[in-house]
Amino acid sequence: EENRIVGEVNRFYIPSLYYSEVGIGSKIETLLAENDTHHQFPLAEMKKHLGGIEERLGVQYAPTQINAIETALNASMTLLTGGPGTGKTTVVRGIVELYAELHGLSLDPKEWLKDKKPFPVVLAAPTGRAAKRLSESTDLPAMTIHRLLGFTGQEDSDVEGKEIEGKLIIIDETSMLDTWLGHQLLKAIPKDAQVIFVGDQDQL
Repeated sequence: EENRIVGEVNRFYIPSLYYSEVGIGSKIETLLAENDTHHQFPLAEMKKHLGGIEERLGVQYAPTQINAIETALNASMTLLTGGPGTGKTTVVRGIVELYAELHGLSLDPKEWLKDKKPFPVVLAAPTGRAAKRLSESTDLPAMTIHRLLGFTGQEDSDVEGKEIEGKLIIIDETSMLDTWLGHQLLKAIPKDAQVIFVGDQDQL
């Protein structure tokens, strides 16, 4: 009666967490509904480019890793999971490199800065350490989710972050996200972006 908790069937929630969970589910449905609007690249074209990327990076992707890269680039939202040491980071590098080649984009942030345009690839993680690891493994800038959203860490629960400017958004260590921040992040993702959530399959 006092609206201090929300009841649904036999479950009870703190309101902020309840509406965050509902918002997360709703935004995921919205993103998945955009699947058909993304350009579907032919498998042969992707494999041709991927061969050159393997040679350039000095790696050889396993069939499951190739499947993960192809799936991510033809979907509006992907969960990339795997335990420690299974090559998630290598797959992320492949996704970024192949995305750039298929779309004819430069991965040099200086070129985008010179043209005063937002860099199309956004890399972020919940902690500074995870963001640094992500940056080192991709040779691209990465940041914390708080910084990406323009948060200082002192915000009230009803504050909203700024909309993310980017076409390919990759969030590493997603299992470390709490419900409130996860909701803020999803709210800030434009519906025409492609999103990849990366995390340990036993934690995510």
